Amino acid sequence: MTPLIKKSDDCIAIPLTTIIKEVPYSIIIDQTDLSYGKLIKPSRIRIDKIFTVEKKSIIMKIGVIKDPTFSKIKSELMNVF
Repeated sequence: MTPLIKKSDDCIAIPLTTIIKEVPYSIIIDQTDLSYGKLIKPSRIRIDKIFTVEKKSIIMKIGVIKDPTFSKIKSELMNVF
C-alpha cells in the first residue's frame, strides 16, 4: 500500500515589483520573459524576499515564466544562500 502524501496548503512565492531601482539578488523581467500571461510593466523579481503564502490567499495568476528566465531566477536564488 502506497502511503498517502498530503500536499501543502502553502506555496513558495517571490515578490515582483515595478520599482526598477538596482538592488542585489533581483532580476528585471518584462512581457518577453513570459510564455503565458500579461505583465503590465517591466518589473523586478526580488529573489532575496522569498516567502510562503497560503494557496487560498492567491487571487490570480499573472503568468508563467519562460524556462531561460526561470533558470536565471534559480541561479540567483543560489547566490542568496
